[in-house]
Amino acid sequence: MGKEHPNVNREELYRQVWAEPIAKLAASYNVSGSYLARMCRILKVPTPGRGYWTQLKANKNPPKEALPILQAGDPTTWIRSTTSSRPTDVMPLPPEPRAEIPPPRRSRPLHGPLLDAKEILSKAKPSSSSIYLSTRRYKLVDLVTSQEHLEDSLALTQKLFSRLEDYNYRILLANADDNFLTIRIETDEILESKKEEYYTNAPSRPSVNTVAYLGTVAIGLTIVEMTELVATKDNYFYAYTSTKKVGSRRYRLYAYSPYQHTELVKSWQDTKDLKLAQRLDEIIGEMEAMARQIPSLIIEGENRAAEAQAKFEAEQREYQRKRALEARKKAESESRSNLEQLIVAWTTLKNQREFIDEIIRALDKEAPETRDELSSRLTTAKDLLGTKSVTDLIRSWKTPNERFALLSSWERGDNV
Repeated sequence: MGKEHPNVNREELYRQVWAEPIAKLAASYNVSGSYLARMCRILKVPTPGRGYWTQLKANKNPPKEALPILQAGDPTTWIRSTTSSRPTDVMPLPPEPRAEIPPPRRSRPLHGPLLDAKEILSKAKPSSSSIYLSTRRYKLVDLVTSQEHLEDSLALTQKLFSRLEDYNYRILLANADDNFLTIRIETDEILESKKEEYYTNAPSRPSVNTVAYLGTVAIGLTIVEMTELVATKDNYFYAYTSTKKVGSRRYRLYAYSPYQHTELVKSWQDTKDLKLAQRLDEIIGEMEAMARQIPSLIIEGENRAAEAQAKFEAEQREYQRKRALEARKKAESESRSNLEQLIVAWTTLKNQREFIDEIIRALDKEAPETRDELSSRLTTAKDLLGTKSVTDLIRSWKTPNERFALLSSWERGDNV
């Protein structure tokens, strides 16, 4: 059985893999060598090549490969229960202000995550209650689109991703253990004020966020093909018309803070006169402003969460104190009631004993033949009454502390 280890950051793992062979190190972590090698690849930790340890043993001092610098969004820590995560105590930093807008680069091939999205969504089908393709897949771009306009949706997403990369901003599908939050989206082109209602007809969404890293600040991205109402005629009653929602081939882009305890959402959409693809530099400029705002929102949100947690814990302690006090009072009340019952029982016992003693004294005055008959009756009476003493009574009494200990942990407030 290997010894236990806490979570390991990549710097420490780098030091360890160059200090002893991976097979030996893996045994100390109680994992296989192939698993540890995979963790090194995930964390971008270089490992010794073939012949390294032989050269080192021969005092040839083979060179060590340097630990590469990570980019925003790369995992930095091996969390033993999962794969990797980012350190929670590192505050994300926005990008440096730029002097000018970068020129567009040459057209690029379809962005990596979009290749997967195209392959999966081209085979997907909309559900019976939605016009949108189902994207319930572990890692997929957060793109809400109809089947009819899939190519247009992918083209817009590619333009957005390519322009972000022109600014040297990375686009990634987040790790599940980033604990990022998503947002509720609206699909109607014309947004109307709605009463609070259960969001039962929401389109399916991937279970991980699509994020752009501006500096080291993550900004969530969602692209939605909006719906419009069109008139339809009944197949049987041609005079009767109704409306239904269809994909409009026009789009809304959401950018939002995915961090816990923060609320920051912006959206842009196609209009009759101006398309999203024509506004990408403007949109990225607003996203940069969001990136500068998010770190302070994280601090404020964490402070609010800490205050709320402290308040909750104080309320729980007060609740526990009151519960324990009520339990103590209950135990004392039941103990006192039990003691009063024992006193009544002792009075009854004394009366019984006096009754027996009186019979014994009366037997001495009776004739022998009568005395034998009454003695037999007296023996039966004693057997019925028992031989309980006052010490038996006090021993059966439960003190307040004993009764408190017998209460359930819920009644005592232990589990609060």
